[in-house]
Amino acid sequence: MKIIRLAAVLLFAATGAAHAQNSFVIQSRGVPAGKCVYTFDKAKDGYKVFSRFQVRIAAQFHDADPTNPVSSLSTDIQESNGYKLDANYLYAGGSITDTTQKTFGYSPNKQHTVMQLSMVQAGVQGPSTELPLMPGSMVLPNYDPSAIQGLLYLATTHPTPDSLYFLIVPGLRGPQSVQAKWIVQPDTPTGTLAGKPVTLHHFNFYFGKNLYDVYADDTNTLMETDIKGLNVSYIRTGFALSAATP
Repeated sequence: MKIIRLAAVLLFAATGAAHAQNSFVIQSRGVPAGKCVYTFDKAKDGYKVFSRFQVRIAAQFHDADPTNPVSSLSTDIQESNGYKLDANYLYAGGSITDTTQKTFGYSPNKQHTVMQLSMVQAGVQGPSTELPLMPGSMVLPNYDPSAIQGLLYLATTHPTPDSLYFLIVPGLRGPQSVQAKWIVQPDTPTGTLAGKPVTLHHFNFYFGKNLYDVYADDTNTLMETDIKGLNVSYIRTGFALSAATP
């Protein structure tokens, strides 16, 4: 049996001129489960972004008891997203369309204190709601590395004074805002991209049971994210993280 789950709006940011296409493999428990491709272009007062991803998450089982399923359902997700970012890498409005052809709109006010959420299906406008936005609010859907890239750029170029961020996490019961602290790790592991060495910077943040390990190069371009708790990784095509030295 399959279910379609909303992964919701993305947040992705840029550091300058338009970048080439970014391609990531999505892994679940170390096995390829999908992919994401995203691009962005310079626009007036910010950036215009397009992202598309698809992933199938197989049934999950407890490590200590492989006969006891965490979920007995496979999950298929396929979504396309178009949105804008302002010059400070904050989400400036956009929409996401899922495989059921529902379009979800996200519109922050000018003061960036409230996000208006809306839904349209088959041309019919659904109910609208509002969600308060705290300083450092970000949208963080599951299974989309561009959202991590957005948080990475914001945290490294326009950090909050206390390194605290309020992550808007979409879900079946509607989006929720949770607090997370961005932490710069002292170690700088290495990796390779298309066989060439890459010096990396290591960051992490966590909320609930999910710890995000984030690896980026010297330009703060995302290379890999490992999400402990979800057992999911986002790995840039052609990138390999070097094994730790004992």
